[in-house]
Amino acid sequence: VASSHPADSCGLNGLPLTPNSVKVLGNGQIFKSVDHPHLAKFVDIVRGKRQRIAVVSECWKENLRQRKDEEPEFLVSMSAQILSGLAYLNSMNVVNLNLTPENIMFDGEEKVKLFGYAYGGMTDYGRLVSFPIGSPRYTAPDVVRRGMQTEVSVELSLDLAAAAGGDAPTSIPEQADPPDLPQVDVWSLGMILVRQVFNISEFWPHARVGQILRKIISLGDCKDGAAVLEKLAREHNCLPRLNELEPRVLELIQTCLTPHSADRPTPEQLLVSGVFDNVAERDKLLIKYAPPAFPVMHLRCRNLSLKGMMKPTGCLDFLSVEEIYYLWQLAGGDIMAELCKHGLMVTTPPVISTPTLVTGEGQEFGVPRQRCALLDSTIIPLPLDQLVSCLGSVPDNHMLPTLQDIVHSEINTLPLVIKEKDVRFQCRRVIAYRRLLQGYPYRRQVIVDQCLHDLVPLYRAELWAALLDIQSDTQAQYDAIDKVTPNPVDRQIEVDIPRCHQYNELLASPQGHRKLKRVLKAWVMSNPQLVYWQGLDSLCAPFLLLNFNNESLAWACLSKFIPKYLYNMFQKDNASVIQEYLAKFSHLQAFYDPVLFNHMDEIGFIPDLYAIPWVLTMFSHVFPLHKIFHLWDTLLLGNSSYPLCVGMAILLQLRTQLLESQFNECILLFSEMPSVDIDMVVSQSKLISEAVPPSLVFRAHDNQQKMRTRASENVGLAISRGDDLDLPDLPVNILKMEKVGRISGRDCIDLLEARQDKLQPPKIQIIDIRLMEEYRNGSLPNAVNLPANQFLELSLVPSHGALEAAKSHGSVIAILGRDNDQQARQVGQILLAHQYPRVVVIHGGIDVFKKTDVIVVPSLT
Repeated sequence: VASSHPADSCGLNGLPLTPNSVKVLGNGQIFKSVDHPHLAKFVDIVRGKRQRIAVVSECWKENLRQRKDEEPEFLVSMSAQILSGLAYLNSMNVVNLNLTPENIMFDGEEKVKLFGYAYGGMTDYGRLVSFPIGSPRYTAPDVVRRGMQTEVSVELSLDLAAAAGGDAPTSIPEQADPPDLPQVDVWSLGMILVRQVFNISEFWPHARVGQILRKIISLGDCKDGAAVLEKLAREHNCLPRLNELEPRVLELIQTCLTPHSADRPTPEQLLVSGVFDNVAERDKLLIKYAPPAFPVMHLRCRNLSLKGMMKPTGCLDFLSVEEIYYLWQLAGGDIMAELCKHGLMVTTPPVISTPTLVTGEGQEFGVPRQRCALLDSTIIPLPLDQLVSCLGSVPDNHMLPTLQDIVHSEINTLPLVIKEKDVRFQCRRVIAYRRLLQGYPYRRQVIVDQCLHDLVPLYRAELWAALLDIQSDTQAQYDAIDKVTPNPVDRQIEVDIPRCHQYNELLASPQGHRKLKRVLKAWVMSNPQLVYWQGLDSLCAPFLLLNFNNESLAWACLSKFIPKYLYNMFQKDNASVIQEYLAKFSHLQAFYDPVLFNHMDEIGFIPDLYAIPWVLTMFSHVFPLHKIFHLWDTLLLGNSSYPLCVGMAILLQLRTQLLESQFNECILLFSEMPSVDIDMVVSQSKLISEAVPPSLVFRAHDNQQKMRTRASENVGLAISRGDDLDLPDLPVNILKMEKVGRISGRDCIDLLEARQDKLQPPKIQIIDIRLMEEYRNGSLPNAVNLPANQFLELSLVPSHGALEAAKSHGSVIAILGRDNDQQARQVGQILLAHQYPRVVVIHGGIDVFKKTDVIVVPSLT
């Protein structure tokens, strides 16, 4: 259980300080990326009620405490493996502090697995909890002398700096280094070896804690390691055995028990010393920590040994530890429920826990220390019976699928919510996506095709990176960016971060703040032509939350996402970009729902009043993160215009409320975004995207279009926008003035050719508004001639069967006139005012088709 702040502890912003359990949760995330053969896999950390913290990790039945009087060769080999794990932690800037015989476990192959190594780093080495880390008997004298770590409030230090007239430090400081040197864990190893060689069940078994601490301090006053060993042997009546120790073991123990940490070697220094010259494959034990890489850049079979390989005997043998835990939770597993079953969630009645005295500063006195507030090292094996039962019916070919099995697998048409809770289905998809990601980037197209059906939450971070086409390991690029030097934008970033999705525990933690600041600064520094705008923090939050232990991948995803969906949006002067986006959104509303558009236009509730946060943050500022994940799963599969369809789908879900509201009510409605069914938004946005001609939502500020244009120019193709069938870049003032959007001649031809069956209604109905004489000379196929004067004289829609049929069938009603024909736009607005849906104006009129073979002579019979 994490310690609590005083009742009225607040930061400089007047808000309560971050709970210590949230800080522990944030600090613990880095250990989920630990990948070392002699460290137990750290699977999860769970925060429960009343600041309780539970850790989920690999565990084995056998530990060192159960072994007695081991052989020298074994002790040296075991020590080398332990030092390898400790050196790996040191490369993460982590000190163990919790090395005890119980935490040295052995797997089925007799390999050492260190357990409980994360407690020190998670708790900021005791600052965030009310108990010490580690066992006093194995703690180094230096640690005992410094005493218990106490929490130092960053906000208090800021107040003191301001009161002294000095410059206040940053409100998001970097994480402090461990208070102890890495050598303190070497002392713990020496004490463990002494226990083994002397076959001591427990050091000073009848001494109290205070006496044990004084004995440890007295050991630190000895002259050297030999004196420490002799003193321990004398106190435990083991002097005769001292002379019997094998020289290598004796030298190792004496080196480990050097009294002063500064004179003691670090785990890495000791591992490369002469003591371990005879250890097999010692060089392979020197492993440095590296953040997770995407894509996987090393051979998966590099360390594969055929010796001792066993054929999988059950469904769980096909899964990784993380996948088993993910499916275990889907099968009904709950960590806190397991603690309750074993009686570890004991609550004290308020009558007993009420303090006898509370000061004005919130300090409590007279509260008895509860046992549940201390570290409970009880290990509870998680039951897997339910999961095994759920997976028992999954065929073996689904557990080890080939590429053909994945590509031709049956599509599950159930709703997304049901698919994400189906254990058997998720098991198959987890394995399929894992195998596809192992083949990335060569299997990227298969990944994209599979993501069109569903996406597995466990691998969402990697799948998003694949959809954004991250081609190489980005760590080197990220490391080369200066994220430390103060920048004028730092102040604004530090103001925005404490307001960014702080309901999420990871983003609210100090580690979350530090990581978000570094990623944002990296983006600013790597894009000098762009500027930081408020909202960029919300845009970055989903990527950081998914890649909490891989900042470089979060930065790379953000750097790919912005050019695709928000090209030029973060310029210093982005008014033209935003206004064009809003104008296109207005055209889409008029096209898809003229009733709603006319109502909102009549009361003056234009997109400028509510849609700018949608545009700048791709909805990440208005929806909680769990909805953003589902929304962006589909968004990343669409083009740069797809967010307009998402915005339209949101309006359709709020349609009834909007039609019943006036201007003030609409303002209030969007000031507090009502609950929106995100699954319905996703489904509706797909239908809108399929119904909308691409050129209707074409934007001049579209990076994808510019990339296609540059590619065409590179191969010698002539690109002449405005003179052919494509839509040119239109000025923003014209777009804002027009209520009915334009489509290109190319889209018009595509819609004319899209009719597969004569019995089906046409996709498009052409309304030729030119005079009859011009119409007779040639028009588009199946065009209906309704001269403009029939609309403009009384601002009414003439009665015609083609218009009514198009309205009832949902066909696109395309107005065809001449180039720069003002009457075409006026006719379109009249149709819009009379609630005709899917009305567009063909840009350039009949003139853009004169160089094609589309024009026909209409039959006048």
